[in-house]
Amino acid sequence: MIAGSVCFLITDSTYGEEVRDGFDGPTTKWQARTNKKTQVDILEHDLSNYIFIRGKASERFEVSNRNALPEQVDFILELPHARVIPDLEISVWFRSNRQTAESWLRVTLPYQADPREPGKLLRFYVEGEPYRKQPGNWQQFTCKTDEKTMNNRLQRLRNELNYPFLDTRGMYVDQLYFSSRIPNGASEFFFDELKMAPVVLASEENAIESASLNGTPPESEAWNLPADFRLDRLSVQGQPFFPIMIPSHDESAASLGLTGVNTVWVKDYRDYQYLQELRRENLWATATPPYLPPPDGSSQHAFQASPAPFQRETLPILFWMLGARVPASEHPMLIDWLQQVRQADQKAARQVMVDTIGDERKISRHFPMISSSRHIVHTSTPFNGLRELITQKHKLARPGMFTSTWIQTEPASRFLNSPLSSQYSLVVEPEQIRLQVFCALQAGCDSIGYWTTTPLASEYPGSLERRLAITDVNLELGLVAPWLAKGDLQSEILHFEPVKAERETLQSRLESIRNWKTAEEVRREKKPYEPVIEGRLIKSEEYGSLLLAVCYNQYSQYVPGALTAENVSVIVPPVPETATAWEITPTGLRALDREIVAGGTKIILDRIDQTAMILFTSNRSQVDELEKKIAEVARQSAQISFDLASAKLSRVQGTIKELQAQGVSSAQRVPSMERAGYLLSEAANILTNAEQMFQQGAFAESRRESQNALRLVRALQFGIWYETVFPRLSSPVSSPYTIAFSSLPSHWEMIKQMGRSDFDTNENLLPLGNFETDQTIALVNSGWENLQGNVEGIRSGALLTDAAQEGKYALRLAAVPTVSEDGDVPAYLERAPIRFNTPRIPVKQGQLLYVSGYVRIARPIQRSDDGFMIYDSLGGQVRALRWFDHQDWQRFSMIRVADTDADFQLSMELTGMGEVHVDDLRVIPINPQSPSLGLEQVNERTQQSEEPNPLSHPLRYLNDLPKKLKNPFWKREEGVE
Repeated sequence: MIAGSVCFLITDSTYGEEVRDGFDGPTTKWQARTNKKTQVDILEHDLSNYIFIRGKASERFEVSNRNALPEQVDFILELPHARVIPDLEISVWFRSNRQTAESWLRVTLPYQADPREPGKLLRFYVEGEPYRKQPGNWQQFTCKTDEKTMNNRLQRLRNELNYPFLDTRGMYVDQLYFSSRIPNGASEFFFDELKMAPVVLASEENAIESASLNGTPPESEAWNLPADFRLDRLSVQGQPFFPIMIPSHDESAASLGLTGVNTVWVKDYRDYQYLQELRRENLWATATPPYLPPPDGSSQHAFQASPAPFQRETLPILFWMLGARVPASEHPMLIDWLQQVRQADQKAARQVMVDTIGDERKISRHFPMISSSRHIVHTSTPFNGLRELITQKHKLARPGMFTSTWIQTEPASRFLNSPLSSQYSLVVEPEQIRLQVFCALQAGCDSIGYWTTTPLASEYPGSLERRLAITDVNLELGLVAPWLAKGDLQSEILHFEPVKAERETLQSRLESIRNWKTAEEVRREKKPYEPVIEGRLIKSEEYGSLLLAVCYNQYSQYVPGALTAENVSVIVPPVPETATAWEITPTGLRALDREIVAGGTKIILDRIDQTAMILFTSNRSQVDELEKKIAEVARQSAQISFDLASAKLSRVQGTIKELQAQGVSSAQRVPSMERAGYLLSEAANILTNAEQMFQQGAFAESRRESQNALRLVRALQFGIWYETVFPRLSSPVSSPYTIAFSSLPSHWEMIKQMGRSDFDTNENLLPLGNFETDQTIALVNSGWENLQGNVEGIRSGALLTDAAQEGKYALRLAAVPTVSEDGDVPAYLERAPIRFNTPRIPVKQGQLLYVSGYVRIARPIQRSDDGFMIYDSLGGQVRALRWFDHQDWQRFSMIRVADTDADFQLSMELTGMGEVHVDDLRVIPINPQSPSLGLEQVNERTQQSEEPNPLSHPLRYLNDLPKKLKNPFWKREEGVE
């Protein structure tokens, strides 16, 4: 190796995405090498200011061959260590007065000793382009490390060495090499304009190199791990592997194995007995390694003190996990921790994963595996927002990353840890678990995990359904694991549409093409409760193409709804003409008709229930293999579907009985309650049929009937929930108990409490909540907080504006690009430019607060996943109201219940670029009183007076509250005060 100090210009250097060098000086970068026995002399090596492609100069060699026969001369450029990824291209401009020259890239295997030279790392060369131009002309040479090129070269290398088990982890390019045979006389060579992109720096992967070169070669000490990481590809025991993870909460390995997961996050990496139990159940492990903080408590250079080397008994651990939901402020500690792990794990050299919040670009420079998670169930973020958020996080990370996400399977920790959690039920519906998984797959995740903080067999409501839902989804993932592990995700979102009843003509087909809409446009035209069906294609040269489809509506994160459609079609981008289409389910494989149309291949599904998997393949053996796998799991799938439908039916029946006992009916504008008995009875009858079919061995039919029963239950849930929420509330998160179906009894109980309470709608606990002041400093002096995010490239601020809804002034929050010479604007804002907080208000446990105000989106919120948010300290961002698009003044309102004695505070957060106005912000205390409505209800059967029921008439509350009334709940529909 030629040693030397070489400097390159790395654009966007924090992330190592592109390397450039124009060889403009002041020093030279290339080295020339000749055989000592040859008669070749390097006459000159300098910069040429006269012959170059662009810039100021090029690098020039003048070489003389004194031999009458041609001799070889080599030119070498040391490169930044760039990991071998399929998209890496290295180009350089070359010119010579000789026509013969060839280019090569040198690749180093940092974990593989050279069998021919013990003590040295194995290196090999990948051939680039030859010099094809006439002498004296410039040519741009390009060398690539695409998958096909590397696979072919590695296969030849294995044959050459007679060494089939090469450790190819962490391969990187470190040298550009030119070779030329020159005739007798003088020859000139020029180099200019080097470009490498996309570059994934591999310096962190080379910690093993120094140890490997001192003494014995690595393979004599290293352990033979079953896992092989190739960037975003993982193979285990020679087979494609898609990790499906779950944390262990002292469950037995056998019970976890029944759920269909393949990787368990164990509590203690030293629990070797448990690790062996996992392997006996054909499960692998991940674990959190120890961290040694520095003695002084700082987070710098802690890696100098590493833990003891890990023992061979930890081999069932495929990779390390450094934590979940780690904030960006902890990244320096993570990097130190990573160095400790690599020092302690030199024999295994396992990869390390971390689940992080924010700054994915920076942390991905150090970690080969990252996870980005967002729990959107019971929030105002829809399922397509979850998919787009995960996709955006993956784009922020460096190319070639192994990415993952954690699926929410239980309510947010704010609920689980709340002192009031035992007083009301909050359940993540099993359908919401399924939808999250498919959205994550559509976002291109290389792995998923099911996030749990409680055992699968816990006593929380819905825990049985959670376990069954996880098992049900995993049965399907097991069928398509090879596509998930090795396929390439296509960028286009495909939308399904209803099949037209009339016969399609050429004219109608042309009209359809002219009116073609993107998936986003289709989504915007749908009403919030109407189903949207979207798909994404995963292509694999080896296995064919897999289409993953998901059906949801804009309220599915609260209550799923029916999520079923019949006779829908989709046009898939061109697939091989010989490929057949198959719908994959865990109880059967069904052939689909396909039609070649403009834009690709059209297929029709007679029905989609929540999700669908469609395979396009020309390989009949793939179909045969799938049929074998399906036959192995069909019985289990039918049983799981029946158990899941039975468990959910039982839970929903219990919730409806509570609502009926409270008097919720069509009188409260909830007409779906009148149909509840019939629909629940019909669902029970369908389940009886499903059980009979199962006993007869008709597993596909049994599973379909169980799904029919679930569809009826979901439709009933959604109807009751929707009629409870709309049009009374400005958003489902306006009430703490309308974010799920299971918590509706608590919502109606709260309404009863409000109807018996005393409050004044003119009372406002927020000083200057109407913003009627001409200076923002008056707000700050009253306890308001103006917090700026200092986002590079963004200028933000909070001012008062005279464009008010009421009075003279309103609050204006704005974030705009800064005016700079290069005009760079962040493509995505990871931090909020501005947050404006209200003064803190002391509240007591159980106290009710009514919050209202007006919002105007003057300019749409862009380059952000959360838009403009209003949230409070009791509900947090989980209960945030969100706005994105332009709108005139709109009133919002919400009720909050204090779960403990605390300070209440509202936050208004602008997370992207745009402009927002806020006016007439109110926080009104609601003080519960003893029943005092002054009206009696008479039981017609007993003729006895009873306590009046506040639910006996439709109530006007929250955003319908009249401001002038002291207590609007005393007003009856009949006009009785």
